[in-house]
Amino acid sequence: VFVVTGCERREGSATIACALATRAAQQTGSQVLLIDASGGRRSNRKQQGQTSGLNEILAGDIAPLECPVESLSDNVDLLTMRADTDVDARMENRLIADMLHEFSSHYDTIVVDLPVASALKKSLPLARHLPGVLLVVRSEDAKQLQTQQVVDQLSQDGVSLYGTVLNGHRNFVPRWLRKWF
Repeated sequence: VFVVTGCERREGSATIACALATRAAQQTGSQVLLIDASGGRRSNRKQQGQTSGLNEILAGDIAPLECPVESLSDNVDLLTMRADTDVDARMENRLIADMLHEFSSHYDTIVVDLPVASALKKSLPLARHLPGVLLVVRSEDAKQLQTQQVVDQLSQDGVSLYGTVLNGHRNFVPRWLRKWF
């Protein structure tokens, strides 16, 4: 299970999560499930005509493997949440554990795209059941104090941090000059 969250909005955590899922499927040829727990654009796009999603699984309304998923590629499936329902009040720890267990029996790799760390409160029960998160930080926008506050908050909330992904790093030194160093 790989879990991705961003330090702030527009850090690229959804892109990193999608790339991780795609790359895992390409490298191993295994079945990968990408869970969009952030309620982002993918969830909003899928919401039209969708009768169930992550919210209903975590509320106990539907079994995980009975919930419809969208196939992104041969080996990558996408499970979204419906943005029109509120999951935080109904989320139960037992249902989270059952969901992860069921999906683990069907998928070789699970990638979870969580909301940004500042909006993680609603998804804390889910985040606490996951092994740890990768924190995505945009290179040019990252402020050390703010990033440290997010790391501290994750720790206080009981969410393990595996590491940080520096996204959007630009190298201002030309390649020919870097070779001389």
